[in-house]
Amino acid sequence: MPRTSSTRTPGSAVTLQQVATAAGVSLATASRVLHGSGGRRVAEALAERVTAAAAELRYVAHAPAQSLARSRSTVVGVLVHDIADPYFAAIAAGAMGVAREHDLMVLVANTFRDPALERDYLARLRAQRPARCCWPVPRSSASRSPRRWRRSPTPAGASPPSAGTAPESTRSSPTTTAAAA
Repeated sequence: MPRTSSTRTPGSAVTLQQVATAAGVSLATASRVLHGSGGRRVAEALAERVTAAAAELRYVAHAPAQSLARSRSTVVGVLVHDIADPYFAAIAAGAMGVAREHDLMVLVANTFRDPALERDYLARLRAQRPARCCWPVPRSSASRSPRRWRRSPTPAGASPPSAGTAPESTRSSPTTTAAAA
């Protein structure tokens, strides 16, 4: 396998360019192998060199870059009042189970029942452009949330609605509010 000296500093993430250089292939070829981009097939020998270089360098894809390139996120945001409360823990666990079925990751934020913190976390989460965002809130809190955040269509490429909502067994007392990014 062709090798060149790495310009990587300790603690920094390995880039796709470094994998391509280590494998002796172009950046586009490395991307096709590791991310399935470009829609073209790569020769098996090249693919093996790229995957070997990626494994040796311990390459991990940069999720935010992948989200930008594909125009979709793999993150589902869940805001809860108190994660230690079994009710909210069950909602978070249900969201994680459904998200896993759709190859999504759940980010859980605990608001400590603070409306200002809830709004702050929601704004921060929406800035991350999640595939879905849900937060089980009392009806009074839901009525104060902006209308466009309560119910909006799923954006193109986002997860199905079930991936952003609580499981059926946990939908009894609070309203599960889903907001699409």
